[in-house]
Amino acid sequence: MPRYISQIGGNYSQTGIVMSAFAVGVLIFRPLVGKKVDTRGRKIVLIFGILIFIISPVIYMFVTSVHWLIPVRIFHGLGLAAFGTASVTLITDAAPLESRGEILSYTGMANTIAFASGPILGFWVWDNWGFDVLFSFLSGLAILCLICSLFLNETKTDSSAESSVKYLEAIWQRKIIVAATVIMLIGLVHGGVMFYIPFYLEDFKVNIGLFFSVYGISAFLIRFVVGKASDKIGRGPIVVFSLIFLTAGVLVLSQTTGVILMLPAAILYGFGFGAQQPVLTALVVDNTTEETRGKIFSFY
Repeated sequence: MPRYISQIGGNYSQTGIVMSAFAVGVLIFRPLVGKKVDTRGRKIVLIFGILIFIISPVIYMFVTSVHWLIPVRIFHGLGLAAFGTASVTLITDAAPLESRGEILSYTGMANTIAFASGPILGFWVWDNWGFDVLFSFLSGLAILCLICSLFLNETKTDSSAESSVKYLEAIWQRKIIVAATVIMLIGLVHGGVMFYIPFYLEDFKVNIGLFFSVYGISAFLIRFVVGKASDKIGRGPIVVFSLIFLTAGVLVLSQTTGVILMLPAAILYGFGFGAQQPVLTALVVDNTTEETRGKIFSFY
């Protein structure tokens, strides 16, 4: 997306604004989406989000102004708000307490694979066929996702029931607030790294795809360990472990001038980012019920 914004005339600051518009869309719509997940059911909200994923890339092909990209990105953010909240709620509904961390680690590997392979595949499609083909390809992947989602079973036992627990009442728990704060701070770091890393490494003539590959593989491998460990020794120690590695990865990355430091930075960062996500999610699920899970995950 940063390269596309640059191609249609956007500068660095405009690129940041357009990219932030996506997060604004997610933030605005998540409370509403969370309520719908708890009242209407997980599956219908999931499908709604996927439909937006199908439509948004098509709209990108017809946008020629940076300013018009902003509302489209907000609309796209609604899709992530719906899909992200519904999908994680659906998964956690099915995860038993005694192996919750392990299951969330394994299912989270799908995200890790996507984050690792997505940039490489995207750069390859764009480099060979341009942005129109890339956006068409992304829309096609979303259609495939829609087809798969039709075979999912609804996990909410009574989708017609209106939850008696209000939004603020559901999220106002110490562990939920702490977990959400940690994930927000990590998200700020991750957003900065993912946004600026293509520009940063390009100055040193380093293969950008190599960083994403090593980072993704590291995040993937660490999940074989951390989920099961959190079920046995608790969520807290694993979260601390992940933050130490994440910090070390960013510090090493800041000193990178070539491949020699880039590779250990990607490994450390991958370990840290890969470890924290499923464990924090398990921590949040430990403090939810079926009728509040959608609201809490819309906040988290």
